[in-house]
Amino acid sequence: MREAIRKLWIFGHSAAPAATLLVAVAIAVLSLKPGGDVPSVGLNDKLGHFLAYAALGLAASAATGGRWHLQVAGLAIAYGLALEAGQMALPFGRDPSWLDAAANGAGVLAGIACGRFAAGLMQGSGPDRSRS
Repeated sequence: MREAIRKLWIFGHSAAPAATLLVAVAIAVLSLKPGGDVPSVGLNDKLGHFLAYAALGLAASAATGGRWHLQVAGLAIAYGLALEAGQMALPFGRDPSWLDAAANGAGVLAGIACGRFAAGLMQGSGPDRSRS
């Protein structure tokens, strides 16, 4: 099982910068579209925000190799705040929300935590030396 996780982590780590950009662009498009044009996926709005930003935090954490967590968190949270603020300037029915921003930030932190957990698993994936 650990070997399968290690292989997935190696693949994910090499694809992570592109995944981070893709997730960030998807979030921006969905955040800045007219409210009626955003597809409904049957989730609570705040859960959708949380999951989208968790994906961003996880991808960004993997892209940085599990380092610079505070910087990644700060940038991703600032990105979410900027998109919420950008909704104020839109001429069509998008309303910024502090609750959306909170869900975004919580998602970022959860995604980074998952990335740190996965990185921790991979640090211990070498040969078992306790039996030597």
